[in-house]
Amino acid sequence: MFYIVIFLISLFLSVWIDCIKNNVIKGIFLTLLILFLSMIGGFRDIGVGTDTVTYSESYYYAAKEIHSLASLLDSGRDIGYLSLNLVAVYLESLWVAHFLGQLMTHGLILYVVYLLKKKYPQILFTLFVFVYLMIFYNQTYNFMRQYCAIAVNMVGLYYLLQNRWGSFFVSLVISYFFHPSAVLFVIVAVYYYMCVYSKSKLYTWLAVLGAIASIILASKFYYFLTEFNDIGLISDTYSDRYGEGDNYGARSAFRPTVLLIFVGMFYLMYKAYSKKILKLPFVFFWCTLHISYITFSLLSFFSVYLYRLGLFFSVPDMMFASFLIGSKRIGIFEKAAFCGVIILDWFIYIYMHNGAETLPYKSQILGIGVY
Repeated sequence: MFYIVIFLISLFLSVWIDCIKNNVIKGIFLTLLILFLSMIGGFRDIGVGTDTVTYSESYYYAAKEIHSLASLLDSGRDIGYLSLNLVAVYLESLWVAHFLGQLMTHGLILYVVYLLKKKYPQILFTLFVFVYLMIFYNQTYNFMRQYCAIAVNMVGLYYLLQNRWGSFFVSLVISYFFHPSAVLFVIVAVYYYMCVYSKSKLYTWLAVLGAIASIILASKFYYFLTEFNDIGLISDTYSDRYGEGDNYGARSAFRPTVLLIFVGMFYLMYKAYSKKILKLPFVFFWCTLHISYITFSLLSFFSVYLYRLGLFFSVPDMMFASFLIGSKRIGIFEKAAFCGVIILDWFIYIYMHNGAETLPYKSQILGIGVY
């Protein structure tokens, strides 16, 4: 019930962004929404979110040993996230780092969607927030460094859609310092160039065929992991962590709702083209993102934590889906089915299986769930 109340308050704030025409008031409600979500997520106790017990405190205490730029660069940690902890150390509170991570994640992602809505008024901001809350919000309590990187990547995606390539690559470099796997987002730029920017039908089909071929290549994961490790592209740490017989285990199956989302997205792409909501090159670009998300999700059958790599593609993938489902050309039954699957997936993943380990919510600072 706690999260349901949080989601309802968030959606209430989002509705005003869709309904009000005054940009100043829109900005106020956007700021309130971002701060509200960031405070709830930032002031949670250690243990609410798996990775809070994995590296939250270690990063904070590592930041206490940073006294120069040289020591920051030589720390052996992700210096972007470590820098957030430097602020936390200065203010003498670990929870400042959590808050700043949440502020960065929600702030950048929601602001990007807000900017896209200003450019394309038909976009329903509230519908994106609904999808974001159902699929990604609880995960931000867990994959903290990676979601900071994803947020920066989403800024890069905005620049990409404006054909500002230089700004895109700057954002890609910044995201790398929060999580090295963020460099995978360069795949998005390659697919965008081939499908949309080049205006070449040959490149478009090559991109789609390449994305499909990546699913086949994923089955050779262990082979490529070994080869990349041998030539130095992957460190021994990651090779041992995700190598055959690792201690992290592997997925045995997908949730039924995940399979529905996989298939349902292709149906939405078909509707986007048949109803002339999106032009075919952009539909193909969206298709390559979705296939890439599926590809990296399949890697979780080798090591369950490799599922995280798919998040770099699933966030923009679901963003485009939320934009499309809000179109007046999409039927009410299709809208209801989409939202129903999203809600059911949250119920199964978060409530039934405590995905990301965010239940129960506790916060000593806010006085919630502490007895």
